[in-house]
This record gives sequence, structure tokens and C-alpha cells, in this order.
Amino acid sequence: GSEAIVVGIVARLDAAKDHETFLQAAALLRRHNSTMQLLVVGADVGEREAGLRSLAENLGIDDVVHFLGARDDLPSIYNACTVVVSSSRTEGVSNTLIEAMACGCPIVATDAGDSARIVADIALVAQVGDEQALAQCVAVAIERRRERPDWPIELRERVIRDHSTEALANQTISALRTAIAARE
Repeated sequence: GSEAIVVGIVARLDAAKDHETFLQAAALLRRHNSTMQLLVVGADVGEREAGLRSLAENLGIDDVVHFLGARDDLPSIYNACTVVVSSSRTEGVSNTLIEAMACGCPIVATDAGDSARIVADIALVAQVGDEQALAQCVAVAIERRRERPDWPIELRERVIRDHSTEALANQTISALRTAIAARE
């Protein structure tokens, strides 16, 4: 389509977040989406931004990669994105995935930590460190977003069901009841 595709990654520039694989996947995607723009949002850790800028240049995508640093307006970032990617090598519970879904932004994640469980059957999951698989998942997400205008609503509903304060309180109560019952 003619509308600009914006693919974002929201994570501190830390080796565990594997921005390299994100940029390599983006270079593959760019061949098919000449209008694609990339947002890299997150605090620079250990001066990694310079190396990532250099990689983007070597991959020939430095003209479309925008390093925005740490931001405090994440909802507007998520809402600007067609797809948000988490390319982490290791991950606990990813706030980025939950926040993006709460904003109705489609997500692609690597199978790190709890990410696959959080996105369950509603998003696309690639193997860690596999830029081909990551690029393929992003391409599918872009297409799905075009074909299914209701997908962002489903993402929001899933987060509210599984990760809202009420949902977390109910899970805690349930776990406590189970523990108490086991002791009796």
C-alpha cells in the first residue's frame, strides 16, 4: 500500500535486546517496502548506539533508521508504529509487549522468556537471533494489520483480560487460595 510502514523497537540499547537482529531483519524487509521507516527507542547503554548506527549504515538502511533515545511518550510511539518488534535474546515479562498491545499495536517477538506466553496465539513469534524468521513475522504482521482492521482491538482486549491490575489481582488471589488449600 501507499501508507508508510513504521516498524519500531522499544528497548534500552542493551546487548540482551539484540538490536542487531532487528536491524538485519529490517534490511531484509526494506527490499520489499521502500517506504518503510524504523524507530529505535530506548536509552543508550554502554555507548552501543554508535555501533548500531554503523551497522545500519553497512546494511544500507541508515537513511530510514531513527534513533530517538529514551522517551516518556511511549503511547504516541506505539500508536505511530505499524508493528512493534521485541528481538530480545533473554527476557522476563516484557513491558514493551504489554504496553504495545494495550495501545492496539501489533507485535512480533522472539521466543525469549515469557514473550511467547504473553503474546500467545495473537501475535507472531520468531526464534531468537534469526533475522530471516523475524523479517518473515514482521511481513506477516504488516499484511495481517492491512487485512484485519479489528486486530488492534483484539490485542487490547487480550491485555486487559490477562495483564490488567484486576487480572493480576485475581491471579494472585487464586494462587493464594491454592496455597492455603494445599496447607489445610
